[in-house]
Amino acid sequence: MRTFRLRKKTVLQIILQLIIWILIFILLFPLLFTVWNAFKTHYEYTMDMWLPSLPIRFSNLGVAFGYIKGYVFNTILVAVVGCVGMLIISSVASYAIARIRFPGSKFCFGFVLMLMMMPGIITLVPQFLLYKALGLFDNFWALIFPIYTNGSLMSVFLFVTFFRGLPAEIFEAADIDGADTAIKYLKIALPLSMPILGTATIIQIVSIWNDYLWQQVIMTEPYTIAAGLIEVFNNNREFDTKIPVVYSGYLIASSPLIVLFVAANKYYIQGLVGSAIKM
Repeated sequence: MRTFRLRKKTVLQIILQLIIWILIFILLFPLLFTVWNAFKTHYEYTMDMWLPSLPIRFSNLGVAFGYIKGYVFNTILVAVVGCVGMLIISSVASYAIARIRFPGSKFCFGFVLMLMMMPGIITLVPQFLLYKALGLFDNFWALIFPIYTNGSLMSVFLFVTFFRGLPAEIFEAADIDGADTAIKYLKIALPLSMPILGTATIIQIVSIWNDYLWQQVIMTEPYTIAAGLIEVFNNNREFDTKIPVVYSGYLIASSPLIVLFVAANKYYIQGLVGSAIKM
């Protein structure tokens, strides 16, 4: 009987592992498909798109980058300016909610949680009308200010949860030494929250990189990479006979996110896990 149970357990484990590997393959195959087709000629692509082939045509990357480099640099600019301001705003606001006693602090945090649950499409039209009334239609800052507002919601949640979990003794010792609120924020809370800073930055950069709808609504011409790829490759008949160049463009557009996640994966996981534990 015991042997039968062990065999049954082993069979179930094998089936589970097989299902996991199938799901991993389904997840990774589109990326692999893009990678090997990005280095083919159009003839090689039409002959066999499902398998890699030699020689590798690195020249496709140079051609594709020439078309999309402006959008890549624009997106990096939006990401840098947007993320720096978002981190400052969200970390300061979160420290006030978590560590400073003032009337309505719990309400503020609850309001942030409520806004997080609201689908962004609901506020799309009012947000457009607001920015247009402010004279920001087709303006660079119309891409930045929503990062400071909408992008700060998730960051505030992460920071507040983390700051509330910090030992009170640290701040009591700082009070004894005569540290004011700004010193406690800059010298204690902020250095300890580096994993949260990394997590919030990665989440926001991915959101900026993939943002297509708002950029199409508020700008007359494509500015960032998500809309730029559609403008260059999907609306240009020239690339009907240069499909591998299109794959190269999408590979270039995805590479910064892949590099970012690989480089900052440690902080990303630490930030999420740290906030979850402190809840």
